[in-house]
Amino acid sequence: MTGTPSNVNLGNFTLVCAACSTQAGGVGSVFNPFTFDLLVTDVTDGATGKFVGTSTGGSIFSDVSAIAVNWAPLQLGPGAKNALTGDFGSTIFTTTIFTAIVAPNSGAVPGQSTVQGNVAFTPVPEPATLAMIGGALLSLGFLRTRRG
Repeated sequence: MTGTPSNVNLGNFTLVCAACSTQAGGVGSVFNPFTFDLLVTDVTDGATGKFVGTSTGGSIFSDVSAIAVNWAPLQLGPGAKNALTGDFGSTIFTTTIFTAIVAPNSGAVPGQSTVQGNVAFTPVPEPATLAMIGGALLSLGFLRTRRG
């Protein structure tokens, strides 16, 4: 993944409610409180981390969902910050504090809902990289003044 994604599907929840109708129809289903993990693997640096999603649950109808998922931690990296294994190096993975489970009729499969949100990563240049770039620019400037 490169850059900052938007509205990435973070997983599916299948609702079992054969008689569910719209909110106006008054027949819905209830999610009890739940927790789930979103594992992140940084293949470049060989690190893994985990965002934990928790919800107090709530009611859901075919056309309306009031279920929110809260995430912690909000950042993985840089270095070993919130890493389960390895070291993220200079890369930072972030997520939003809150996402929602969307209404089940919004997807391609009736009765299936998704958790949509953002997981973004920001590669931060290391000081050594910045020093090399600066040195190269100074060398080019010096060569140009010697030729002129």
